[in-house]
Amino acid sequence: MLRKTISGVIGVLLMLSVLTTSSNMRFAIGGSTENNCDFFGVGEPLMSRSAWGDENLNLSKAFEIMENLSVCRLREWVWRRLVFNESGTGLNQNIVEALSNVLEEAHSRNISVMGMVQDFPSWMTKIESGEFFQQIVPSRDLTEGSPYKKFLDCYEKSWETLARTFPDITMWEIGNEYNLDDFLHPEGYNQSDPSSPRFSFAMKVNIVTDVLYYGSRGIHAGNPEAITVMCGLARGGNGIYDIRDFLESIYENIESDEWPSANTSDFFQVACWHPYLLAEEPTPSGWVEPNIAVRNVMINHKDSSKLVVFSEFGYSDHCTGLNGTQIADYLTRVFTLANESFRPWLQTLYWFRLIDPDPNFDKLPCYEYGFGLTKSPAENYTLKLVADAYTEIVPEFPSAIILLSAMVFIALVVIVMKKKFSKM
Repeated sequence: MLRKTISGVIGVLLMLSVLTTSSNMRFAIGGSTENNCDFFGVGEPLMSRSAWGDENLNLSKAFEIMENLSVCRLREWVWRRLVFNESGTGLNQNIVEALSNVLEEAHSRNISVMGMVQDFPSWMTKIESGEFFQQIVPSRDLTEGSPYKKFLDCYEKSWETLARTFPDITMWEIGNEYNLDDFLHPEGYNQSDPSSPRFSFAMKVNIVTDVLYYGSRGIHAGNPEAITVMCGLARGGNGIYDIRDFLESIYENIESDEWPSANTSDFFQVACWHPYLLAEEPTPSGWVEPNIAVRNVMINHKDSSKLVVFSEFGYSDHCTGLNGTQIADYLTRVFTLANESFRPWLQTLYWFRLIDPDPNFDKLPCYEYGFGLTKSPAENYTLKLVADAYTEIVPEFPSAIILLSAMVFIALVVIVMKKKFSKM
């Protein structure tokens, strides 16, 4: 009798699984558990595009697109120059309101927000510059009262203010690509002049180690529950392997006893890098292996329990020679390779970016255009082929196998317990 009952239950469950599978046409990587949903993110500076400047990006439309694509995580650019007033002593309430609107929209759609802050305004560094979003820091000197030490104190306090003001931002990324000269440099740096001042590799590692520590301390003073994320390290002349070398040096600094703590979690709780391939196709040897090499640095330093996010990755259909069909194929391969090779340590892959910038409002270098999943607002947010590919890989329902297994297990437990009590 028990065998017949079990057979009947399994038969019904199989029928349910067929119905579930037929309603789930997406390529559900591993089923749609919460962690799996967290795997799929996008990056876009929605606050600045919707509330600062003349573009007036439609925030509701942007989130409607994300919802339709089943995006689960958003990387949002938070500029100190915009949030704080010109003296750094107060906040610009219109920008605070704009970022709060982004967070409210995200919360209503169950999208988690990671805030990224990268600029060092003049009120923080006491260095006046023509750079709009300033990336200059003073020369490193930890003597009490030095310009650099005053900068670090102001920097830490700004993080505390941001984390306290926006508690709904659950993760904070402490900067962006600081291992590159463009994003971290001394006064007088000129991108087009190779002879202009630059930090040495060792000096840059030291400064990054400092800002990670003081940034983390400020964030946790403002919101002890927030998670700190390493500034996304970028590829260099040696590709992704440059990220490996820079991360190795950060760990060596932390372990040197020359910083206030030797606990890596006091510098970052989640590791982060940007494994761009430019126009190259993603392959096991060209993409998986170098990323594994970066991850192995964490393992070698006994930090394997930390998760990783790729806070930027993407391909552009502008100035690269790539077309929409190629990029859609590359996206599918990237997420497939990442799922096969980087789980469970890779938490999120943030695709850069959601919406193409409009050149009428955002004057950028050629290589910055064309990364969007959709075209610009001027082109009616038209979905690209890459957006279709993104939609196909994001899970919508639990996979049939996982659902069936769970249901069969529950049914068998019920049957066994029923039989047991019937004999009592």
